[in-house]
Amino acid sequence: MSHCPNCEKRLTIFHWRPVCPHCGVNLTFFNFEERFLADAKNTELGFAKVRVQTARLKGAYIGSRLAIARLIVCVLPAAAFLVPFSKLTFHLPMADEKYSFGVFGVLSLLQNQALPYLLQLARSEVVGDVFSQLFAALIAFAVTVLFALLPVLAAVLCFLSVKKCAAAACVFSGLGIASSAVTIFLSNRFIETATEKMPQIVSASRGFGGYVVIAAFAVSIIVNLLFLKQGLMIRYAEGDLHRVEIAKKIKRGELKLEELPFPIFETDEEREMRLAEEEADAEAEVRRAARQGHEEKELLAAAVSSQKGGGEV
Repeated sequence: MSHCPNCEKRLTIFHWRPVCPHCGVNLTFFNFEERFLADAKNTELGFAKVRVQTARLKGAYIGSRLAIARLIVCVLPAAAFLVPFSKLTFHLPMADEKYSFGVFGVLSLLQNQALPYLLQLARSEVVGDVFSQLFAALIAFAVTVLFALLPVLAAVLCFLSVKKCAAAACVFSGLGIASSAVTIFLSNRFIETATEKMPQIVSASRGFGGYVVIAAFAVSIIVNLLFLKQGLMIRYAEGDLHRVEIAKKIKRGELKLEELPFPIFETDEEREMRLAEEEADAEAEVRRAARQGHEEKELLAAAVSSQKGGGEV
């Protein structure tokens, strides 16, 4: 059930015609100009909101050199894990198994389903004290990888809150440095213990991957701190912030859309263009009226001359 916007009488579902059966007003074109003007104002405010959000996204990701550098640096800790912390060789009866204590080595362990065997060795009474150190180093390594991935997530979600995400990236990078140091310590301790107690089974060599990861985390902290100090560099279109503020006031009920002019805001350049178009339209209307008047005079003169010619005959 609805009501006629003119007489406010009830319309049933059987009143399917575009004309009100009570007052005869055309329902489709009733207050068409007012509704069209309201749609134009809403469109202006809606596009302003989109442009403001787009400008903020652009400022957060590529608004400055530091913002671009921040996007690049956020993946450095994760990429640094390609450099192994150390290299391990297990001398088995039939062959030697070589693993690097890094991303590729851990993936090889998972692919070869060697982690369950390492867990069993860690629980063994004979070699449990040695391989438990390796298992602890792997856990610390996994935690470090997690802290390397969290800054990437913070960089992706920075449009939610740039300051909070940049601060979170600094915190995650700091925790990543601490966990990297723990991983280096546990890895070196396993190497020393294994080569001392089981040189015929395990041989290992230290790498510098852990220090590369620490350096990458440090670079991430420095860039994010510089980004926080600089702040966002957002370039808004002229008048968009004013339009967004007006839209908020309309939503809160402080302003009414009908009371606002159209356009709601226009720059000096837009105003000059509008006035120039209005002046050109006025001149064209004057020329059209003058041409029409001239044509009417010619028709009148032709009619008078034809009458005179008929009278002479």
